[in-house]
Amino acid sequence: MEPAPLFDAQQPPRRRWVWGVGSVVIAVVIGGLIYFSVSKSSVPAPVAPMTAEGSKSANVVDAATAEKKSGHEAPSSQPTLPDAITASADGMMRYELHAKLLTSSNELSSILDEWQKGGTVPPDSLTIIESAKEAVRSGANAELLPADVRQTVASQLNSIEFQNQLEAIKVEPGARNRIVSVANALNDLTGRLKAQSDAYYMSQIKALMKRSPLPLGERLDIASQYLSFNDPAISGYVARWLRDIQSGDTGSLVVSAEDRDKAIQLLARIEEGGV
Repeated sequence: MEPAPLFDAQQPPRRRWVWGVGSVVIAVVIGGLIYFSVSKSSVPAPVAPMTAEGSKSANVVDAATAEKKSGHEAPSSQPTLPDAITASADGMMRYELHAKLLTSSNELSSILDEWQKGGTVPPDSLTIIESAKEAVRSGANAELLPADVRQTVASQLNSIEFQNQLEAIKVEPGARNRIVSVANALNDLTGRLKAQSDAYYMSQIKALMKRSPLPLGERLDIASQYLSFNDPAISGYVARWLRDIQSGDTGSLVVSAEDRDKAIQLLARIEEGGV
C-alpha cells in the first residue's frame, strides 16, 4: 500500500495552500532553533577583565615560579651579623645606628674630598647634609651611647649659630663655602658619635679574640662577620688580631695550620677591600 501523497489531488485548493504554508513555517522555525543553538555553543565564554593589581600579582607569581624552576633565587642583601648583635633588640638598634652614622660619614667625606680636590661640591650636597643632620640627631637621642657625648653633640647641633648656617644654605644653595662649612661641622659631630660606637664593637672583638672559650677557628668565623659592616675602622681592628695570628704572636694560644690559613685568607680580604 503506497503512502498517501502530501498534497491529495482530491483535497480542495484552500486546504492544499494551508498545508504548504504550514510546512514552510515549521521548517523555518526548526532551522532557526538549530542555528541559534549551534552559534551559541561556538561563542567562547567571556573572560573577566583583570585589574592592574591582579596582573601585577600574576606576573610576580609567574616570575617567582620561573625563578624556582630555574634553580635561582634572589640573593639576600642582609649581611650575616654576629649573634652578639642579632640576639637582642638593643643589639640591632645599635647596629642600625652605627650603619646610619657610617653612611653619613662616607657621604659627608665625599663633599669635603671633592671640595679639596677641585673646589666644587656634589650636586646632591644639600640632600646629603639633610640626611646627615637626621643621623646625628638620631645618635644624640640614642640612649645606647654615653650621655655626656650625646649632650655635647645635641648642644652643638641645636645651637643658634649652626641652625643659622643650615638656613643660609637653603636660601643660597649655590654658596659652596657655606655648604662645606656645614658639612665639616656635621662630619665632626658624626665622628664623635661613631667613635663611641666603634669603641663598643672593638671591645666585643677584643673579648672574642682574647677571652672567648670557643675554639680559635670558630672565633675567626665570628670575627669575619664583623667585616660585613664594611667599616674601615672595624675591619682594621679585626686585621690587627689576624696579623698576630699570622705572625704567631698569640702568647700561650696554640694556633693550628688550618686556623693560620683562615686568618691569612681573612686578612687578604681586608687588604684587598673585599669585605
